[in-house]
Amino acid sequence: MGGVIWAKSPSKDGLPPVSLVQHIRDLLDVYGTLTQKGLIPPDTHSDLERAIWHHDLGKVLPYFQIVQLGHLQYQPADFRHNVPHALASLLFIPENDLPIHTAEGKILAAAVAYHHWRDRYDLFLQRRDHPLREFAQKLVEDAAFREALLENLRKELNGTVTVAWNESLSRYLARGGKLYEIAAPPYRLYWQPVRAQFSD
Repeated sequence: MGGVIWAKSPSKDGLPPVSLVQHIRDLLDVYGTLTQKGLIPPDTHSDLERAIWHHDLGKVLPYFQIVQLGHLQYQPADFRHNVPHALASLLFIPENDLPIHTAEGKILAAAVAYHHWRDRYDLFLQRRDHPLREFAQKLVEDAAFREALLENLRKELNGTVTVAWNESLSRYLARGGKLYEIAAPPYRLYWQPVRAQFSD
């Protein structure tokens, strides 16, 4: 199978790659320190912890591992789907953790999806056909590919968090559902003419 899932590639200084599970543990350590110092409101603890566990699950994608991080031994090697890992992460959050039609689910979805904002996110938010839709279709239609990715996540996380395919969200996106209806973006989805900006 795919072996270790990298969260970060080897450094130029010769440091080894950071595994996904180690990256999550590092974030949980920081979260714990901030919590002990009273810097995180108590009513957000469980939501933040869930976001930390799930935010980078999309790094399981072959494109991210092979092309972006240079993890050349990674399997499966089907790296046609160039989807930002934060958006892909949504498709690996169990449905009971991400109820997509509730306020709580939408907040978690937004925290995970936009923890790295990319300029090209408008492609995923505005257009009907986009790479996330194609990836969702691949998960729906190709059980072997889907199970290989899930198995990689299960091995990497080793029971520390539940790993599952979010079938309802995948089917919703595969049908052309709008991502912004599930995860409200941190920016408004309209653009004014450039001349209006100049006159302002």
